[in-house]
Amino acid sequence: MLVIGGLDRVYEIGKQFRNEGIDLTHNPEFTTIEFYMAYADYNDLIGLTEAFFAGTHGIVKNLSNHAYPIPL
Repeated sequence: MLVIGGLDRVYEIGKQFRNEGIDLTHNPEFTTIEFYMAYADYNDLIGLTEAFFAGTHGIVKNLSNHAYPIPL
């Protein structure tokens, strides 16, 4: 709706819930990030996704005690 309203880039970070059981490989509650970019092609979205994960990696790496290093 916001893209139609004139904003060409929007995102949402939110909780998702599924009415399903829980086991070792499935959790019915999880968090997602969803984004839209008007006039973007898949290359733009790939670049944005890579930048998101690289930035997240940098933040997590700086916050951790380096007991479990995250390879990039």
